[in-house]
This record gives sequence, C-alpha cells and structure tokens, in this order.
Amino acid sequence: MTRTIALAFVGLFAGSVLVIASFPRLNPAPLHHRLRPYLPGAPARRVATLNGIQALVAPLAKTWGDSLARLVGLDEDIGDRLLRLHRNDEPTAFRVRQLMWGLLALVGGTLLAAALGLQWGLTIFVMVAAPLLTFLVIEQRLARADQQRRTRVLHELPVVAEQLAMHLSAGYSLSASVSRLGRRSRGACAQDLRVVSRRIRGGTSELSALREWAQLAKVDAVSRLVGVLALNQEAGDLGALIGLEARSIRREVHRELMETIERREQMVWVPVTVATLLPGAEFSTRSPYPDARRMIDAGVTVALATDCNPGSSFTTSMPFCIAIAVRDMHMTPDEAVWSATAGGARALRRDDVGRVSVGAYADLISLHAPSHLHLAYRPGVDLVARIWLSTSTHRVES
Repeated sequence: MTRTIALAFVGLFAGSVLVIASFPRLNPAPLHHRLRPYLPGAPARRVATLNGIQALVAPLAKTWGDSLARLVGLDEDIGDRLLRLHRNDEPTAFRVRQLMWGLLALVGGTLLAAALGLQWGLTIFVMVAAPLLTFLVIEQRLARADQQRRTRVLHELPVVAEQLAMHLSAGYSLSASVSRLGRRSRGACAQDLRVVSRRIRGGTSELSALREWAQLAKVDAVSRLVGVLALNQEAGDLGALIGLEARSIRREVHRELMETIERREQMVWVPVTVATLLPGAEFSTRSPYPDARRMIDAGVTVALATDCNPGSSFTTSMPFCIAIAVRDMHMTPDEAVWSATAGGARALRRDDVGRVSVGAYADLISLHAPSHLHLAYRPGVDLVARIWLSTSTHRVES
C-alpha cells in the first residue's frame, strides 16, 4: 500500500510539472518562431517550442504516441491532422500533452486502486489500462474531428467552387478570388482559403499554395478542382471550366447524400429522433437560432418546417425557411433542401414522400431558377413555376 501511494505521488508530481510547464504564459514562443509562417517560402508546419522539461520527455512521448496510434489503425501523420483542423498545437507538443494526461490518469487509477484495496494483479491492470484508455480517447476525438472536417469541406466545396467561378468570370485574378472568398465566407473551406491566401501573400505561388491545400485536405474533390486550375490557369474561359467542375462536385455530394439516406432507410425500423427546426418561429420572436451545423456534424437527423400559426410563426413559405436555415443556422443549401423534404418525411416516419424515386408520391415542383441554390439566394421571391400534386393512386413509376 505504501509503495502504491508513493508511486501515485511520483506520477502526480510528474504530471503536475508537465501541466504547469504547458501554460502559454510560462512557455512563450520565441520571436523567430512566431515570424516563421509569414516568411517567403516558409513551411506550413508549426515548429515546436518546448521548455526544458517538455523537451526532455518529447522524444519519448512522440515515439510512443505514434506507435500506439499505428496500433489502433491511425497511420496518418498527426501533424497533417492538426494542420487540417487549424489547431495551434505542434505534433510533439500534442504528444507531450497526451503523456501528461496519461500520467494523471495513472495517478487517478493508482489512487482508486489503493482506495478500493484491490489486489496487486488488479492494481497493475488499472495502472496500465487507465493511461492507455486516456490516450485512445484523446486520439479518437482528434480522428473524429478530422473526419467531420473533411466531410464539411466536401459538402461546402460545390458552393465555394461556384463562387470561385463567378469571381473568375467577373475578371478577378485567381489570388484575388481566393482572398475574397476567404474573407467573405464562413465554414471549413473559407478557413482553408484564408490559409492559402496568407501563403500567397508570403511569397508562395498561387498553384503551389493551392496544391498544398489539396495535399493536406485529403478530399478527392479538392484535388480535382485544383487540378483543373493548374491545367487551365492561362485559359480565357477558366471561370466556365471551374463552373463545370463545380457541377460535377455537386453531383458527387448529392450522390453521397443519397447513399447516406439509403443506408439510414435500411435502419428505418430503428426509432430515430428527428430534430425539427422552425426558422420562422425564431425569426418572428427574435429568439436565438439553433446551431443546425453543430447538430448535423454530430450525426443528428434534421428537418425544417414552417410551424405556421398566428402566434409565433405566421408563414407558410418553405423557401423562406430554407433561406434562413442557410443564412443563420449555417446549413449548406443541399442540407437545407434535404431537411425540408426528406428530413420532414423522416420526422413523419414515412418513406413514400420527401424524395423522387420509384414508389414515392409524385409531389413535384419546378423552379424559375437555374438551380435549387436560388431558394436560399433569393429569399422572399416566388420561384415556383409549376406544381404537380399526386393522389393516392399516382406514384412515380420510372
């Protein structure tokens, strides 16, 4: 018992020292490290700034951390994942923090085993399992955040590519177009484009900065878009070519969404809670809008509705609700349209409405617009050109 408590206090001391040493005020980055990202031709990776204690354990933490990550199937370099997530961490510093939390978990497990009076065999098991489980939780959280961000980039890319095509067609240069999109947009793609623009201002060529983004993003659609830019940089109709690629990316995103819907439909027998959001109610009552972006990223099925009533939401306009969902709830146009149609059907536990497929009711509309994007782009404008209403005997046959 005495040896167990002594070991716990040794681990507690080591973990506490690493925690205190990781405070930014106690470990400021040198000036040349802070200036490095802004120098011409500087690498995009951050440079580790570790003090004496952290530098002592850094090689061990980095080696063991990378080895354990490979054992659980995470082979990609952690530096790429941190850069993709725009974290301020440097890979070695991240591993040192993992070691720190592992030591604290070791202390907690040891003290718990001592308090419960466990036998030596169980005590050793707890002392090994606690830090290992802590490491895996931190690693899996990083991997999940990385995957969610890549999905967001793919879903936002069609709109970004279309905006890029419009800027190029309007006469803006490639660097100016990237800079404007980064400044005036929100989301994962806009954040990446701000980094690309910063690299260009630092002296990196336009194509080199864009290729760095494509290599880091690990999204095939981004690589194809950058490839089109590289092959046709001097073309006079570059904007039109990017517009064609944007439509191709949109079809890919649509196909992925349909596959996701089909997978979920196969599990329709499982009770699923659908978060039905009412943009008109928040608009009318000036209440805070719910964060639909956070819900979707967390895997929640979202539906949109008008909630028409004379008290808090006296509107029947679904296009208006779609526009608000895109503007204030941070949904993409594709997600908003899906939530207003298939999402509503999911909330009603129905698979015969909300989609255009064989066996579904043929309730359809056509729009006075080039695409469904104008539902969000032109709020308050009646874009409906024609309506088809089915009956119980009329369904889509082919």
